[in-house]
Amino acid sequence: MRSKLAWASLPVLCLFTALPMWAQKAFEGKITYAVTYLDLPDGQVGKKVVLPVKLLAFIDGENLRVQQYTSLAGEWTIIQPADKDSTYHCFYLLDERVMLKRARARRPARYRVVERDDQQEWEQFQLTAHRLQKADGGFLTAWLDTRYQNPFQLYLPELTYLPLIFELERGGVTMRLTAVEVYEQELDPSYFQVPDNVDVINDEVLLRLLN
Repeated sequence: MRSKLAWASLPVLCLFTALPMWAQKAFEGKITYAVTYLDLPDGQVGKKVVLPVKLLAFIDGENLRVQQYTSLAGEWTIIQPADKDSTYHCFYLLDERVMLKRARARRPARYRVVERDDQQEWEQFQLTAHRLQKADGGFLTAWLDTRYQNPFQLYLPELTYLPLIFELERGGVTMRLTAVEVYEQELDPSYFQVPDNVDVINDEVLLRLLN
């Protein structure tokens, strides 16, 4: 089943009481997110060409594959198989495709989630709004589909449900990811297989090569 979401504008977020945990199910399919930048610190505007402009997320329960695209650096793929304790980052370095292996580690929660009562309906998607309160008192916002579990638990542990519009803050950069296409479909297991035809490096090797 295919659905396209056209977000003409992002309304002021209000929040609603979450559904009970037993109501959730795992999402299987593909979601395309467009990325826009809400705040770039002074001196980083020129770095926008190396920041993602689009993300493709392939999801099957706890199996996750994310392909992000930048204007300058091209594609960077993250593969997170459910049956492994590592994540695998595949990208091009000095014209060679390499894979960076990292131990899987769930990021500590950074935000306090504030829930209130508003929701929106887009096509067959019933979205609910959440506000994520930062340590400085500011807020990030997210619209979630409460029918599905959050497949991005390693990176967004504060969210219980599937985010379709959400804001992130990384390294002082604030961005909004907006789902523009959602496909609910069975995925071939090969999406989540770790490639065996690329050189594997670690962070120490990566830093040495970059320097």
